[in-house]
Amino acid sequence: MSNDELQKAIDDITSDTAATEEAAATPAVELPEAMGGAAMPASPAPAVATEPVVVPAPAVTPAAPAPAPAPVVEAPKAGGDLAEIKKDILVELYPLVGGMNIQPKTKFDICMKVVEQTGEKGAISAALAATKEMADASEKGPALLALMEEIDKL
Repeated sequence: MSNDELQKAIDDITSDTAATEEAAATPAVELPEAMGGAAMPASPAPAVATEPVVVPAPAVTPAAPAPAPAPVVEAPKAGGDLAEIKKDILVELYPLVGGMNIQPKTKFDICMKVVEQTGEKGAISAALAATKEMADASEKGPALLALMEEIDKL
């Protein structure tokens, strides 16, 4: 056998094998007798993508951070800590007095407590200004006297 004949035989076998594989992959469809009843090859299967299908990851919503634990507050001890708390309150309250819409007597009382608890000398001027706003002499007189006594203590 010559090389040409051998190559032709190989080509025939290869083409017969490819045709056989294609026929095996494509099943035949039986037609009803009204259509002639002959078997016809089914249409070839759709081409399958050779590239991988990328499925996007679902969007992840970050979880809300856990709330910070509440600070631990110890119960005040008898006497001493309450005086410190009162002092802290007065220190916070004093700067607000000028902007508050309250009676002059109340302003005076707050300023006097600040002077008594903290020794804040600036509160003396604010207390005096509050007494000047008082219209009732029965309030103004004792307030001025208390202010004088507090100045003597300092």
